[in-house]
This record gives sequence, C-alpha cells and structure tokens, in this order.
Amino acid sequence: RGRRGGFTLLETVLAIGLIVLLLSVSVISVQAFGRHADLETGATRVATLLRMAVADAAHQGKRIRLQPDVETRDVSVQWEADPLGAPGTFIEYTDCTWAKQWPTDLVRIERCELVGDSAYQTLTFTEQPDPDADTLLQPITFYPDMSCDSAELELVATRSNDQRTARVMLNGLSGVVSITYELPEATEAEE
Repeated sequence: RGRRGGFTLLETVLAIGLIVLLLSVSVISVQAFGRHADLETGATRVATLLRMAVADAAHQGKRIRLQPDVETRDVSVQWEADPLGAPGTFIEYTDCTWAKQWPTDLVRIERCELVGDSAYQTLTFTEQPDPDADTLLQPITFYPDMSCDSAELELVATRSNDQRTARVMLNGLSGVVSITYELPEATEAEE
C-alpha cells in the first residue's frame, strides 16, 4: 500500500519550532536596529528644528533663542518679543509649534557650544554671555536676517545603549546644518 499524504505530528512540531525560532531572531535583530536608529533619527530631527528656528526668526522678524536646560538637558525656545521697547529681553515663545517636536525621547544634549567666526557676531556689548554660565550648554540665537550663532551640539541617545555621539554643526552665516557620528574614544588599559 502507498503512504497517505500529509505531515506527521513530529514534522509539524519541528516546523512550528523552526518558524518561532526564526521569528524570534528577526524580532531581536529589528529591535537592536531600532535602538541604534534612535541617535540618527534624533539628530536628524534636531537638525530640522534648527532650520525651522532660522526660518521662524526671519518670519517673525525677531530674534529667537534656543536655551538648553542644565539639569533636564531639554531645550526651551525664547524670543525677543519687544526688540524696540525691551531689547535683549527674551521670554518664552509660547506660540512656537515646532518646539514641541524636540526629540527628548530619542536624544539628550550633552554639549551646546558657540563656535566659529560668527559666534556672537551681532550681539551688542550689553548682551555678551554671562562668564559664570555653563559653557557646555550655551544658548543659540537666531536673527531675523536668517543668520544665527554658529554652534556645535553633541547629542547622545536617551533610551538605548548606543555608545556613539552625534555632532550637529550649525554654520551661522550660511545656515548649513551637518551631522557626524563618533564612537567613544578608547580608554587606555590600566597599568
């Protein structure tokens, strides 16, 4: 007699086990990829928000300032609401819709430092930065003429164990924003 077609119980259990194993490996791989994508996604969103700050300062015709918080490492957006009546006085910019998109769930600011030739270029003498302020978290000012302070932001991932840092560089004269990723420096072995 010929054998009937179909699968035995053992073959079915082995096939299901193999499928579960392959799905487990693929889910773990996708999750690991997602954790490392947080830094790239967060850095890209920060770069986009910097461009939006440039555009918003030009659109409003007023200076806008991104102020990193020392304790929370979050960013508040302020603006010079009355440049003629109260020059240099920045208050919270409550109508700013793009500021709510700051990716605090993905990245944290480790350093925000003004750099380059255009840093402080259009500040008046009365507005020079406070020498006692935290120099690792300096505010970035955006001007109505579409220029801004040149700055370098160092970002780290908040919810993953990604050891890399992202450097977001903002050229204040051209408005160009670029991103580079760096691995942590290797520490020398203890002797």
